[in-house]
Amino acid sequence: MRGTLARLAMLAVITGCASAPVDRPHGPSPGIYRAIAIVPVSGVPKSDFAGISSTDPQDYAKAGMKGLGWGAVSGVAAGALLPFALAAGPAGIVAIPFLFAGAAAIGFVGGYAHDASAIGPSRQTAALQATMTSAVIGAALPSAMADAIAGGIARWTPYRAQTFASGTATSEIAAHRFGAEGFDGVLQVEITRFGYAARNVGKDIALFMTAEARLVDVMTGQPVALRGLAYMSPWHDADLWTKNNGALTRTELARASRSLAERIVEDLFLRTPRLALGDESLRANVCGVLPIAMPDAAMYAGPGIQPPVKVDSVTPRLAWAERPAAASTLAAGPPASMPAEDLRYDLRVFEEFDWGPGDLVYERDGLAGSGHRVESELKAATMYFWTIRVRYAVDGEPRATRWSATADPATLDPLPPQVVFSSQPAQDAATPVRCVLPQDFTPCGCLDYIPTANWFRFHTP
Repeated sequence: MRGTLARLAMLAVITGCASAPVDRPHGPSPGIYRAIAIVPVSGVPKSDFAGISSTDPQDYAKAGMKGLGWGAVSGVAAGALLPFALAAGPAGIVAIPFLFAGAAAIGFVGGYAHDASAIGPSRQTAALQATMTSAVIGAALPSAMADAIAGGIARWTPYRAQTFASGTATSEIAAHRFGAEGFDGVLQVEITRFGYAARNVGKDIALFMTAEARLVDVMTGQPVALRGLAYMSPWHDADLWTKNNGALTRTELARASRSLAERIVEDLFLRTPRLALGDESLRANVCGVLPIAMPDAAMYAGPGIQPPVKVDSVTPRLAWAERPAAASTLAAGPPASMPAEDLRYDLRVFEEFDWGPGDLVYERDGLAGSGHRVESELKAATMYFWTIRVRYAVDGEPRATRWSATADPATLDPLPPQVVFSSQPAQDAATPVRCVLPQDFTPCGCLDYIPTANWFRFHTP
C-alpha cells in the first residue's frame, strides 16, 4: 500500500447546497436579517460506512464507489455540476453526490464498502457500524441542528428566529411564503456527512460531521451567505466509541450538531471575524481574548500546546485580557473607543476526558469585567479545558469574538479542506470562497471547532 495518510469511515446525506469555492473567506458579511426562518434539509443519513485508505485520489474514489448503490460521479463531473447548486435559487437545490479532491462521500441507497479494514479489524469495524446505527436512530440531527441555531439566535442576539419542518428546497424555501409571515431571511441548513475517521488502524478514531448553510434574502430570493462547516472530535481508541452502548458516540454526535449550529450563528448573526495567520493580532498566538487562570498563568501564550496552569482552589479565579490584541481588520474586536462597561464575556469550562475536552461542566454568559471566580466546586486533582469570548454591540447590532484558543494552524485531515468554505457578496448572489491551507485553518479562521492541541488548560489542586 502506498500510504495511510488518511483513513475514513463516512456516513453521508447527499442533497447538498454545495458550491465550488474559490478565493479566500475574508469578504464582508451579509446584510442584517432580524427575522429568520430556519429550514433543515430533509433526509436521514443511513448507518453504513466505508473505510478508505490511500494517498492516491483515484484510490479514494474507487474505494468510495464500492459502497454506492446509485453510482458516483468523478471529481471533474462533480465540479461541473456544483455551480448549478447555486443557480437553482430559492426554488430548488440540485442534489449531487460530493466528491471532493481526495475523498469520496459515500452514498447510502445500499451497499457496503469492504475497505473498512482501514478503520480496524472486522469485528471492531462491525461494532463501530452498529454503534453509529443505534446512535442515529431517533436522533433527528437535522431538526436538532435547526433548533440549536434558533436557540443561539434567541440567546445571543435581539433577532427573531423560528424553525420549520424539514423539507426540500422546492417546497419549503419559497420566499413569498416566509415574507408573508414577516421573515426577511431564510436559513437553509443541512448535515451533509458524518461518521468516523481514523489515523491509525483500531486507534486514534474521531467522529466528524460536515454541514452547509445557505442564507437567502426573502425579497430577492437570492443567497446572500454560504457556509461549509466541519467538526472533528478529539481522537479516541475504537473501544471508547462503542463502550456503554455507544455513549461517547451519542455525546459527540450531539456536540457536533450544536458546535456547527453555534458557528453558523457566530458567522452570520454575530459577525464573528475570521482571521488568517499573518494578521498582526495573531502574533501573540491567541484567538480572541487571552485566558489567564490565576494565580500562575503566564500573561502570554507561547508556541505549541499550552501546559495546564496550576490553580490554587477547586473554585479558581479565572481572568482574561479585556480585549483581543490589535488587529489589521477593524472589525476583529470591540472598537478601541468602546468603554469596558459595554463589554460582556461568555465563559465555558470542560472536564478532561481521555486527554481531551469532555463534558461542559461550567458555563456563564454575559459576565462583566475581566475576571470571575467559579461558583461551584470543580473536581480536585483534575485537568480542565476552558475558553472565553467577548460580546459587544456596534450601532445596536450584536458582535462577538472567536472563542479563545491558540492560533497554531491545524488541518482537517483526513477530511478534505474543501468541505469548509465561506462567501462574499456579489452583484446577484453570494459567491463562495475557499479556505486556504495553512493560514486559514486555525480556530481564529476557518476551523469550526477547537482542536485539542489549541485549548487552554488548568489543573485543580
